[in-house]
Formats: sequence, C-alpha cells, structure tokens
Amino acid sequence: MSDILVPIITNVGLAAILAGGNGFQGVITEIALGDSAWDPDDTATELQNEINRVSVEGQTIGTNQFHLAGIEESTTLDYWVKEIGFYLSDGTLLAVWSKSDKVLAYKSSAVDLLLAFDLSLISLPEDSITINGTGGFNFPLATPEKRGVIRISDANDLAAPSIDTAVTPSQLLSVLGSQLTSHVSTSNPHNQYLLKSNTVSQAEAQAGTASTVRAWSALRVKQAILNLVQSASTTVPGIARIATQAEAEAGSNDTAFITPKKMRLGFAFWGAGNGFIVFPSWLGGLIIQWGSGTVLTSAGSVQTMTLLIPFPNLNLTTLVSTESTSGTDDAFWILTAKTTSTISVKQEAPNHSAHNIKPVYFAIGY
Repeated sequence: MSDILVPIITNVGLAAILAGGNGFQGVITEIALGDSAWDPDDTATELQNEINRVSVEGQTIGTNQFHLAGIEESTTLDYWVKEIGFYLSDGTLLAVWSKSDKVLAYKSSAVDLLLAFDLSLISLPEDSITINGTGGFNFPLATPEKRGVIRISDANDLAAPSIDTAVTPSQLLSVLGSQLTSHVSTSNPHNQYLLKSNTVSQAEAQAGTASTVRAWSALRVKQAILNLVQSASTTVPGIARIATQAEAEAGSNDTAFITPKKMRLGFAFWGAGNGFIVFPSWLGGLIIQWGSGTVLTSAGSVQTMTLLIPFPNLNLTTLVSTESTSGTDDAFWILTAKTTSTISVKQEAPNHSAHNIKPVYFAIGY
C-alpha cells in the first residue's frame, strides 16, 4: 500500500517539537496501527484501539514531506487497519490519521502487510522532523517460508545461476526458449529412448536375424508373427481351420481338423427310460424315441404323452405296449392318435376291473 497521508498534528506532538525553541528535531521511529474508525482532532494523545506497532524506515522527499515504510509481520493478528499513529522516539503521538468512513488496509495473520506512506506534515516548522533510518528500507529477504524482498535476476544470474533471485516472465521465456533450442538441436536429445527414425524394416522384422536393439511398430510385430505362421501338415506343425459338417461327412479334406461334435457326424443319443437316437441328415435325419406314460387304474382311461423330440416332418409309426406293476393284469393300452409331437392312448380291460398298468411307446419318424 502507498498513499499520501495528511494526518492531524496533535497538540502533544507539536509541543514536543517546539520544546526549548532551539531547533530540536523530532524523530519518527514507530507507526501504531489500530482498528477503530473515527475523525480525530489535535487533542488526541493515542489511538482509540491500538493493535500493534512497527518500526519504520524512511527518507525526506521534500519540505516536511517524507516517505515511510514498515512491515506488520504478526502471525497471530487479523484486523482492518482504520487508524494510524506516528510516534516520536520519546513515545509522543506526533500525528494521527483516521476517517470514520474509510478503511486503509487489512492485516491477515497469514500474510505480512507492507506499509508505505508519503507523509505530509506541512503545518510543522521546516526541518523539525526527521526519520529514524538511512533511507534504505531494511525489509527481510524472501525465503521459501516467508515473504520479503528479493532481487531481480540479471544476465549473469541467468547464465550461471548460483543464488536465489527473481525471474521476470520475459526473462523466463528467453531462458526456456534458448534452452529448448539448444536441446532439440542435438541429433539425439533423449538417448534413453529409441529414435523414431531408427525402426525395424519389414524385411528385418520377417527375417528375425538382426541383433541391434531397435524400435518396432505394431505393424512390424504383426508382419513378423504372420511370417512365422504356416499351415499344419503331417510333418510341419502349424495352424489349420475347423472342418465344416459337410467336409466331415465327405471325408476328402486333408487340411482341416475335426472337432468332437463333427466327429459324431450328426448323431445324437439320449440313453434313459425316456430317450432317443437322432441320425444325421445324410442318413435321412431319422429319429427313434421311446418313453412311458402314467399308471392309471380305471378301464377306459385316456392319456396323451408328449414326445421328447418333436418330429420335424412326420411321425412314421408308433408302437404302444403295456407295463404292469403286478404282472397278472389282463388289461392293455392301445394307440388312439398320434402327431409329430404327441401320442394318445386308451386303456382296455376285458372284465372292466381296476388295473395298475402304464403305457410304453416306441416311435419312429423324421
């Protein structure tokens, strides 16, 4: 912050300057900061609510005009700066500035506050005030942990950096540009990587004899692998395709291989109480299936049984027989109807008595 401040000269401050009347110079040594906004007059002897004081450096820039600077570097205080007092070396409040409707700055505990004022004390006798300092501002140097003053780099710093100095954007751009130009102008700036121009050719990839470490593209890897692939034969290991069902049935192809499914040549078999045999299409697609129904005890009972495999075209013939649980029944089952997916049977009993029998069937179709 840097403002021209015209503070109120206090009566006690003026009295301290004029004491003795023998050319005494008052020395401003401290700046007091407070957070109360008010409109002071010359009767003030202190700030209304002083928070902290800082030492100052400064120099004269004109008749009763001074440049003051200081740093409020408290790490525990957070406040708005609304009043400023300028103190002499004997502790007297020389001048005070504050406005009831104005805030000068904000001090955060996390950041140092740099105070810089152009102070006008034209109502005082000429040369009656001096600043405690040589005109050089004794601010702390910047570190990684603390803000402060840092020198801007010169050409020597940029050419051979040995100390921490600030670099401007234009300097940074110039240095980076020069470094990058020097870097990429070399024939192999990144020798830890393989050069793009030093890649394997197709002939070299397929030959597989070069011993020099070189870069491979995905295409070269594919070409090298394909060059190694060959068809299988009785003497050479290699690749072969799966034979089609037609080729398996024809038995003439000697370059394709047979899977277990193809080896069955289209046969299917289910060996259970209800089962089937399916012949391949080259044998007419014949289907033979068998099964049984439910035990019914009443003469004249009718039941319909669903075939395990529906015949795609025609139910050629269905034979029905009877299975007795006692072995002495004289009743039996007869076929009453058949379709490609079901058969219907009826129980016949000569003496019309109850029987424990179930139907069994044997069907042929395609």
